[in-house]
Amino acid sequence: DTVYAQHPGFQPDVAPLMGQEAGPVEELPEELRGSQWAFVELELGELIEEARSVREGGLFGDALDVAAFAEEMGLPLNTPVPGVVALSQRAAAVAAWTSGIEVVALQADDTRASLVMEANVSTRFRYATWPRNDAAADDEAREWTQAKAKAGGLHFLALQADADEDVVGFWALRDIKLPRA
Repeated sequence: DTVYAQHPGFQPDVAPLMGQEAGPVEELPEELRGSQWAFVELELGELIEEARSVREGGLFGDALDVAAFAEEMGLPLNTPVPGVVALSQRAAAVAAWTSGIEVVALQADDTRASLVMEANVSTRFRYATWPRNDAAADDEAREWTQAKAKAGGLHFLALQADADEDVVGFWALRDIKLPRA
């Protein structure tokens, strides 16, 4: 073990990256695109179970140790955790392609009326959009961002074929502020 691993603040699920300027927002590649999306939320206890399914290999995706993070942050199991659900008839294929990139976080950008997916070190995709000048949609995006802050930056992305089917891809995510290089 390294010296850093012995540090009380060590987080084994966090990639050791130095901050870089975020790249420009690019269009989402077709193979990563769903047909519909929505802001949603799960209670922390449910998120822990979904993350466990991913960690055990039951779903496409990636998940930090949500239970350990929640304990460290002192979050109760009934804490609402915001997320995004994307629907696609090609959900399994979209989930497989999405597994090929390192999804870092999702950010609601109400100035661009878009949901931005941060991936890898400096890649950003316009994951979804909502109508410009739609006050209700802008408010929903701001509320989603506020809920994310209340959950310690914890959030998720789920992929399904349709709303009545099981999740086929799941990413438990967390906002991380990296030091600037």
